[in-house]
Amino acid sequence: MSSLESMYEQGRIRTMEELKQIYRLLAKRIHPDILGSGIADERFVRLKDEFDACAARMTREGMDMQPLRVDTRRIYNRREVIELLIEIEATGFFLNDGRTRRTKLHRARLVRFNRMLGTLGINQVRDIFAVEKALCRLRVEDRDIYESVKLIMYNIVAYHYEPRRFILESTTRLYAEIQDFKYREAYRELYAFLGWLVADLAFGSVFEGATVG
Repeated sequence: MSSLESMYEQGRIRTMEELKQIYRLLAKRIHPDILGSGIADERFVRLKDEFDACAARMTREGMDMQPLRVDTRRIYNRREVIELLIEIEATGFFLNDGRTRRTKLHRARLVRFNRMLGTLGINQVRDIFAVEKALCRLRVEDRDIYESVKLIMYNIVAYHYEPRRFILESTTRLYAEIQDFKYREAYRELYAFLGWLVADLAFGSVFEGATVG
């Protein structure tokens, strides 16, 4: 796999414009004035092939769009959002450590969730990729807080399937406890995202007929 495709897999390249920017940066490094014409020509051809392959893959997978683009054609309801969140968790939201390769399905769901975010009006949350990146960082910096965050999100999913009072109380308590964790800008969107999900529980389960208790 080429370096460009590796960066795409890791989420470091998310749009066609970002791909072009990195391509231009790498092209400058292999300029003939730096490496000499023979070596530079060979590496430039290889880089161009890598760029074309990555661009084709992004187009094929439907990833050549701005991740923060707002879909103004429709407003998503709570159930659609929560159902997609459940699907995201099921395809490895807590497994990606920055090195693990995302599946195409998982990445497609993240991109779709970003489209939803533009219509939800969640304060300070615009990019689910930033939330996932913060989770990766938190897992390294404070494993205990990471496990609490992970449990909160699992509880949120469980509550929608079975809205029991003890699940709601446990989730609210855990969220209050992690507020003591030293605030860092890197976790801004993660905390805002969690806050929105916890507050949303006040509206009850998104699934009709879920057992309340």
